[in-house]
Amino acid sequence: MKSKLFRIMALFILVAIVAAGCAPAAATQAPATVFKVAIIMPSAITDMAFSQSMFEGLKKVQT
Repeated sequence: MKSKLFRIMALFILVAIVAAGCAPAAATQAPATVFKVAIIMPSAITDMAFSQSMFEGLKKVQT
């Protein structure tokens, strides 16, 4: 009984994955407004720690 239920569930999951893979890609639109971010850091942006990681992350988001 468990083996049959397992096979049915595995088949259902496989069909769901295949169906999701065949779905058309959703078109993304560029934002209409400018997104601004402010950040307050406890130290310099070259501290080789948390502040530098935050600064580099913000730079990556800009592009």
